[in-house]
Amino acid sequence: MNQNTSRTPLQGAATQNAATAAHKEDPRNAAHKEDPREAARHKEAPEAAPQKATMKAMQITSFDGPAGLKYGEAPAPEPGPEDVALDVEYAGVGYIEALLAGGLIDLPLPYVPGLEAVGRVRSLVSRAADARSQTDVRANAGVEAAADADADGHAGADGEAGTDADGEADADVEAGLSSPGLHSPLKPGDPVVALTINRGGAYGEVAVTNANLVAPLPPGMDPTLAAAVPANTTTALVALERVAHLKPGEHVLVHAAAGGLGSQFGQIARLLGAARTVGVVGSEAKRRAALDLGYDEVWLRSELGDAAGGQFDVVVDPVAGPTRQTSLDLLRLGGRYS
Repeated sequence: MNQNTSRTPLQGAATQNAATAAHKEDPRNAAHKEDPREAARHKEAPEAAPQKATMKAMQITSFDGPAGLKYGEAPAPEPGPEDVALDVEYAGVGYIEALLAGGLIDLPLPYVPGLEAVGRVRSLVSRAADARSQTDVRANAGVEAAADADADGHAGADGEAGTDADGEADADVEAGLSSPGLHSPLKPGDPVVALTINRGGAYGEVAVTNANLVAPLPPGMDPTLAAAVPANTTTALVALERVAHLKPGEHVLVHAAAGGLGSQFGQIARLLGAARTVGVVGSEAKRRAALDLGYDEVWLRSELGDAAGGQFDVVVDPVAGPTRQTSLDLLRLGGRYS
């Protein structure tokens, strides 16, 4: 008996759909599908992340004291909008670096130390350009306002943005033109001395610090000497002017007068108007060195007990210990012990 091969329209459609499904599922037809790996190739490859600049630096790699300082590669610091980057030529070396390497502060390691440096300006962000652009905007606003002035030459309401009733420049415009600090005298390549105390880094090939902590290297000054000046000089200035409130005509006694700090305290005291500066040291050799630094008098520590009390308005004592009571006895009424 012959099989009936006739189909209704619905049967024909179902058969066709089944055949299509079979065609899709047949592994032999996989070549017609888009390979995901091929699709990935058509996609744009992501841009490679920019490589960060590196430099050579002496870094604290562990809190093992000076032994924890290692020389090697480190990420180069990136200056912010108010910073100066410098190529370091000389760095000040102090006891603080040994303390930091010993774990005085829980710093993130590795850490590039160094509080002061001498080098050349590598780059700086000039705020003068921003100030000029802001001034130009205000000036344009003033010109547009002037165009709206009435027939008698009086500025309309919009004119207040650029000039006042007397035609004088608006205070904001004047501020943009004359604000101090907007026009830096520094330019790339200039020799400078910098205080890097705000973030360290002087032990690296490149250091970054706030522009307010960078100054031109004085002509003729030995850069090796200049590299040891910023931290001690700043400390002396802050201690005498802001802490002890030294006044002109006062008398100052400084312990450890031949050391790094002591060398600056006597000179800063003189610059602030002290009438008499006396240093205290532990040996004859240091006495001669302290006199060379400009002290009016230099006493040996062993001589303190023979000194008359009540002579000084300010006593600077980084030594403390047994000398503290003697130092207090040497202060005048109302004197300051720092």
